[in-house]
Parts: sequence; C-alpha cells; structure tokens
Amino acid sequence: MKEKLESRLPITQLITHNMAKITSKGQVTIPKFVREALKISEGDEIVFELQGDKVNIRRMTAIDTLAATIGPKLRKEFPTPEELEKYLKNNRHELFGRIYGSDKSSD
Repeated sequence: MKEKLESRLPITQLITHNMAKITSKGQVTIPKFVREALKISEGDEIVFELQGDKVNIRRMTAIDTLAATIGPKLRKEFPTPEELEKYLKNNRHELFGRIYGSDKSSD
C-alpha cells in the first residue's frame, strides 16, 4: 500500500498539470510529466485506446506496428473475430509448421 501512495502524483501536479486545451486543429499538448513517465519525445509514435469515456495513451510497440500493417488485410479477409478464430483453429497445424518448420504442433 505504501508503494502505491508514493507513486501517486503530488496534489500540485494533479491540479495544475492534468488539464489541456484542444487547439483549433484538434491538437493537445501532452503534459511534461506524462511524456517523462512514458519516455516519449518529439517524433515518437503513441497509441490511443478508447475505453468507455476514457482514453489511454501509451508508447507504440512493435506489435502495434505489426497490427497497423496487417490489421486492414485481416479485417478484409476475416470481418469478425469469430471468423479469424475459426480460421486459426482449423489451420493451426499448418501455421505452426510454417513458423517452426514442422508440420505438427503439440496439443
């Protein structure tokens, strides 16, 4: 419990640094303490994730880059998560072989 309390922001940062205005171009300046916590700087790519009425911001990872690259193709071929899951289940042995050089996976 003590660790959680120490990791919280000082009240002055909560009051003065948690708000930002949106410009006429829809831009927002990410507060310095957030940039430092995420270790992001000019030119870095970030990911916005909507969760209800909240937005999570995090650094972009290699997985995010891969998803952005193949995501549109996957959505075109497999419009629903259920269709993708069915394909993966039906073809898991072949896919395993392509990845690991064997024609069978161990179940």
